[in-house]
Amino acid sequence: MKILILAIFLTTYTFAGRDGNGGNEIALRFTQIAANSLKFLSSPGKNPTNIDLEKLEEAIQKTQVYVVGYKLCADDSDKECPDEAGYVAKNYPLKGEILINEGKWQKLSLEDKIRIVLHEYFGIIGLEEGKYNLSSNIIIALEHKEGEQYACQLSLIKNSYPTRVLGSEGFIVHNSSVKSMGKSSQIEKSKYDVVFRMVTAKNYLRGTVEISEVDRDLPFLYVKNKKEILFENVTFFNGEPIGVKVFKKDDKLLQISCVHI
Repeated sequence: MKILILAIFLTTYTFAGRDGNGGNEIALRFTQIAANSLKFLSSPGKNPTNIDLEKLEEAIQKTQVYVVGYKLCADDSDKECPDEAGYVAKNYPLKGEILINEGKWQKLSLEDKIRIVLHEYFGIIGLEEGKYNLSSNIIIALEHKEGEQYACQLSLIKNSYPTRVLGSEGFIVHNSSVKSMGKSSQIEKSKYDVVFRMVTAKNYLRGTVEISEVDRDLPFLYVKNKKEILFENVTFFNGEPIGVKVFKKDDKLLQISCVHI
């Protein structure tokens, strides 16, 4: 079955980042959105413009996706075009490549990401060039949904050998609302906890991480004494909260991992 073959392909394919730090995660996300879109279009009545789905699937399988940190200008030799003139992504049908600008991609909503992905692969197969006439209509027809929420795991790690997790907590990020949440995780053999205070929404994850003494007998978070604030009101994801990020403070690391659920 074609969709199954594509799913297997996505788990084994190697992506590349030419510049930028989040290359593999962004490239994988880009191709996952393409695979989900193909699945929707393959359902009865979901391909109103009769797109050649075999051709689209082949493009998703064979096109190399690269993430770059430089501007994607209309002229490839121009790396200094104004920010508003730079593209989020560019496709190269003859090379079989798609380039993604890391910074611009991270700031997009899921709907805009889907539109960009469709546009670039439609460009690879010669269906769309320049304007988003087809991809903008298709995204409405798709009623594309990947779930209403994300699952995020935050872990504070002591950056020494052997590595030791001081505290770890999970949070659910909902697409439909902004939520403020606080959780604490007891540090082994210590009177202190790692306290995670998060403000979550579909286009950002922001919060504060501290080491504090809490009242562990209460069913809700109550801080009795703050010992150390490690990260204060930091925007951990500026854009769709998905992927893995690491933040450093002195001898500690904060690792954040978010996925769709």
